[in-house]
Amino acid sequence: MDLLSPLAPLPGPLPAPGGSFLERARSGRLGLPTPPAGPLDFRGVLQEALSLPPESPAARAARRVAERRALPASDRPGAPEAERERFRLRQAAGDFESILVTMLLQKMRATIQKSELFHGGKGEEVFQDLLDRTMAEGAMKGRGLGIGQMLYDQMSQYLATAQVPGESTADGSQDGASESR
Repeated sequence: MDLLSPLAPLPGPLPAPGGSFLERARSGRLGLPTPPAGPLDFRGVLQEALSLPPESPAARAARRVAERRALPASDRPGAPEAERERFRLRQAAGDFESILVTMLLQKMRATIQKSELFHGGKGEEVFQDLLDRTMAEGAMKGRGLGIGQMLYDQMSQYLATAQVPGESTADGSQDGASESR
């Protein structure tokens, strides 16, 4: 038989005892549990994983999922103003760290000598700028460098002692303004 000649076709479809795999799965003949008829609901799985011991990998993963899926404090109905302020402060601290890392990467890249032979012109500069931003955002998706967390910790101390606008102070003045006479 020549290796380049086509193989002879099969005489027909292969016989499937008891029907096709899909037919057997749908009818329950495979011995697998049949899925519910309606849409799948996984809320109980997350709650069950959260109830496991805290050191278990499933509980750690469930906490990460729950943290990511939690509504931001500013979007929760009836959230207290202080909670919304903490949320906005955390976002601002994270944004600051991202901008700082972007600027750091851009300044570091500026110290590298560009070869006239391989320099890509304006297109390469735009690409490098976008690459720096993307790398900074990627670094901030995890814990980041810790600068944003330190900034949040420091600023949240001031936020805890800050007065909400419109509240009166102990001496009766509005918005913390003291009357001088």
